Parts: sequence; structure tokens; C-alpha cells
Amino acid sequence: VAEPLRAMVLGAPLDDARHLAQRYDRMRQEAEAQAIEVSKRQAKVRETPGNPDLALKLDAAEVKLHDLKSNMAILGKEAAAAMAAVESQQQRLTLQRLIAMVEAERTYHQRVLQILDQLEGEFSVSVLF
Repeated sequence: VAEPLRAMVLGAPLDDARHLAQRYDRMRQEAEAQAIEVSKRQAKVRETPGNPDLALKLDAAEVKLHDLKSNMAILGKEAAAAMAAVESQQQRLTLQRLIAMVEAERTYHQRVLQILDQLEGEFSVSVLF
């Protein structure tokens, strides 16, 4: 029972979901850094109004931040969906394995009971003779 559970924990769908979550986290950190960069550029533009070079750099930084946020939202949805799918799959597989374990235990005890009944019958016959 432990080996299939271990394979499930280390399986490809879970790895894929983990990679998506890690990519999302890296993208979130990049977006935070870009937001700081936009704030700095906004401050420079306010300090030096009328400088077209600073305004262009601010616009580019804002576009990059917008793209990052948009991509982050998409990736976040994908990562959440992947994790939910893996969780659902693992719950199903775990339940199936637990049911199989319980069935194996039940079968084992039924077989032991049959053996004991057979032995009891043999003892009863041998006591009579």
C-alpha cells in the first residue's frame, strides 16, 4: 500500500502542479519588483517633469507590470486548477487504496476463520473416535 501512495505523491501530475505553483511564485516576485520599479520611475518623472526619456521608460515599465499581472492571473488560475485536480485524484486513489487494504484484512480474517472452523471440525471428529 505504501509504494503506490509514494508514487502518487511523487507522480507527474503533482510535479506539474508544483512547477506551476513555483512559476507563479517567481512571477509574483517579479511583479512586486516591477511595481517598485514603476514607483521609482513615477517619482523621477514627478521630480523632472517634461523629460520624454523618463516618461518613455515609465510607460515601458508600466506596460511590463501590466503584462506581468495579466500573465500572473492566468498562471495562478492554471496552478490552482492543477493543484485542485491533483488533490482530487490523490483523495480518490487514497480512498481506493484504503478500501483495498480493508478488503484484504477482511479476506485474511475470513480465511483464518475458515481454517479455525476446519480445525474445530477435525478436532470434533477425532474426539468422537
